Amino acid sequence: VTKTDTGFKFTVKAKDAKKFLETYGGQKLNISYNVKVLDGVNGQISNIAIQNNFGQSYKTETIKNEIKDINPHKDIVINAGDTTSIDGSTVPLNSTYNYKLESSDLSDNRATVANKWSVNDKIDVEHVATTNQWKVLARYDLVGKDGKTIKAGTDISTLFEYNYKDGVVTITPKVDYLALVNNDKNRATKQGWDAYVQVKVIKAGWVSNTFNENFNDDEDKSNEVKTFSFDPINPKGDKDVNSGEVSDNLDKQVSINGKQVVPGDTVSFQLKGQPLVPYHETVKEFKAEDTLSEGLEYLGYKAFIVGDDGKQVDVTSMIKATKSDKTVTYIGTEELNKLLNSDEYNTKASKTPTIVLYAKVAKYFNGKIDNNYKLFINGKSDISNTVEIENKTPNPAKEDKNEDGVDINGKSIPRNSTNVFYLHWNASQYKDAIATKDAIQKGFYYVDDYPDDALQAPAEFDIKDDTTGKSVDGFTTMNYASLEDAPKEIQDMLKANGIEVKGAFVVIKANDPQKFFDTYVKAGHNLTIELPLTLRDDFNAGSYKNRAFEIDFGEGYPTNEVENTVIKNTPDKDVVDDNGKSVKDKYVTAGDIMHYVGTWDLTGYKNFALTKGQIAKGLSIFDDYDENILEVNDLNKQALTIIDSTTNKAIDMSMVEVNWDDAHGKWTVSAKDPQKFLETYGGHALKINFFAKVKKDAKGDIKNKIVQNDFGNETETD
Repeated sequence: VTKTDTGFKFTVKAKDAKKFLETYGGQKLNISYNVKVLDGVNGQISNIAIQNNFGQSYKTETIKNEIKDINPHKDIVINAGDTTSIDGSTVPLNSTYNYKLESSDLSDNRATVANKWSVNDKIDVEHVATTNQWKVLARYDLVGKDGKTIKAGTDISTLFEYNYKDGVVTITPKVDYLALVNNDKNRATKQGWDAYVQVKVIKAGWVSNTFNENFNDDEDKSNEVKTFSFDPINPKGDKDVNSGEVSDNLDKQVSINGKQVVPGDTVSFQLKGQPLVPYHETVKEFKAEDTLSEGLEYLGYKAFIVGDDGKQVDVTSMIKATKSDKTVTYIGTEELNKLLNSDEYNTKASKTPTIVLYAKVAKYFNGKIDNNYKLFINGKSDISNTVEIENKTPNPAKEDKNEDGVDINGKSIPRNSTNVFYLHWNASQYKDAIATKDAIQKGFYYVDDYPDDALQAPAEFDIKDDTTGKSVDGFTTMNYASLEDAPKEIQDMLKANGIEVKGAFVVIKANDPQKFFDTYVKAGHNLTIELPLTLRDDFNAGSYKNRAFEIDFGEGYPTNEVENTVIKNTPDKDVVDDNGKSVKDKYVTAGDIMHYVGTWDLTGYKNFALTKGQIAKGLSIFDDYDENILEVNDLNKQALTIIDSTTNKAIDMSMVEVNWDDAHGKWTVSAKDPQKFLETYGGHALKINFFAKVKKDAKGDIKNKIVQNDFGNETETD
């Protein structure tokens, strides 16, 4: 056998021509041999034989055969039988499509007999999964066993076997099909078949695939097909809340979800970013919407992309915020979208931004504060988990008592009284609350804007821990004559809280805010400040009001208002004739009987309070008449009467004691039991009728006055 320029040549030669002819002369010898068609060859094969008899050549006719290479082809379509290819397309994750396994064409007018024929497809099981839905369609018309034509496109799956094992799909024609394609009628025409294998996309990324065809033990590989799938982004809102205004180490911040905070403090709500896996769908829209609950005041925001290693990239400028009422909407810019999408197919992992919303806890809100947000990505949305914080505001109270500890709020009191104010510091509201250092350093104060026209500046104070009942230290009391006299720290604190003081005021300050917080606030201890203030000597009558302010973490809260009225006494005296007309400043003669009418003014004692010490000083009224001009005999003394102007009846004289001092010209009416006497006649004016005779040798003016003594406070008439 030798190789030539056009193929191969082999020669069969008789070794001993004479002997060969003696043996086979007169016979016809047939020479047969087999050749295999090379893979990948298309075209025509020509063959000729030459017989050489002792130098004389005799050629055979030229035998020609057409060769059709086995060339399987693969495609991808949505449904079996579809003609539109999606090879190279992007398909959704979790969608299904069909691999189209096109067998090689068997040429028409063929000599080839199909003895073996199958295809096998090794599935990329990481990215797709077979559904075991399959189908085989005839590619060309086929004459059936019954002589009827099976049209192209007909489902001939029953003539095939399907097998799936270890990720490999194998489709093999049954004997019946091979018998059909090998019969003379079908060998005269082209034959082939298309198998469809349905798969489901289970993982994003590129999926490449080929299949192998085995025809009569000749193995051929198809072309490669591929699809791409993005991993859909399903928005997943995740929210947390931290104390203070946080911006660093966001993934390491301590959550205060479910904790109590303090009024006026700052909290940070993290609208956390979510991971974007490789091959994630292209981000075209990013939006977050947060509606703040009652109890929160919006302050602003920052935004960061937080890597798995904790490193942060500030993307605040790539997110725009708009606020409408209590709702804040954050919209990512095109610049942010470009940052989130690494390339055309997003081959790199990424992460959406974490938006940190800063809010101030409202001063006067009491209760739980719930908050979540809505996340929108590419038209899909999710509502995050709900976080919760709680805020409690203090309820400071002011008690107004006298030195005996009796509540005198709203009561009338005599001059020389002392108000003992009890300022209740309601720190227990914040037990176990979370507070920032900034909030704590704003300080803890109690401010009492006392009426300095009525009350003297405090000389002393005492603070007790309500839990232990013991006096505590660590406080400074400062009295300022006016706001202008106070340091800027105090002025700023009052201004920030809208507290307008009038005149003098007292400030009680915790010297060390952190220590105060740790000792009393976190422990839940209330304090009581005892602040005694004495009436000014020059404040003779009238009402005065005041309230105090508890300042916690720099936030001020007013106490209730208390009020007192200093009793005004207006005793009066007159002298009248027998008809009851005043003869004051008129001439009288010796021997005339003078009828004096004195008014014991108790009208201010309608709703009053007295201390035991005040009661001990007594309640009385006395008349200091001129004993050198007037004489009072026993009948005159017996004629002294006291009439209640309200009832116009005589009072119960057993409740008073009348004393006469003839030597000094004085009589005194004293209440035996001042408290009981005022409970009976308080709010009334009592008229005292007193008679005296002008002496015979009397000359000059007759002067007479009454002095009302209310617990050491004397008020004279003209």
